[in-house]
Amino acid sequence: MSAVDLSTGYALKPEKQGIYIRHKVFKSLMLVVRDRSRQFTDPPPPYVRPTCRYCGYQHRCKTYHFQLDDNGGVLVSEGVLKSLRRLDDLAGFEIQSATDKPPDQTIKPVRIDLNAHAKNPEPIRVEKAHAN
Repeated sequence: MSAVDLSTGYALKPEKQGIYIRHKVFKSLMLVVRDRSRQFTDPPPPYVRPTCRYCGYQHRCKTYHFQLDDNGGVLVSEGVLKSLRRLDDLAGFEIQSATDKPPDQTIKPVRIDLNAHAKNPEPIRVEKAHAN
């Protein structure tokens, strides 16, 4: 049963927990971890799978990009840690600590400028039928 805010009557969301994990070998780099058990379906023929803006490759399975700090650590959510637990040896990570108040993450969408041009369609063909 979840907690309820008595002033509004709405259910309170549980506090999110951040888990600090550290890689056993690598430090100060972006580590790309692929979960090959979670393959993406192939898109229909005219569609081309985009390249990743972080690593420049086309991903065919669920992929995590971890920006490791000087100690080889990164803060992850419970959901990401749950997915990493399914991989062999936790993908080389070990759990260090947990925090109840992880720092907020800022998402900065990429701005794309598109020049739109009106398509010049073929003229509409008008046929007239005369009847008596």
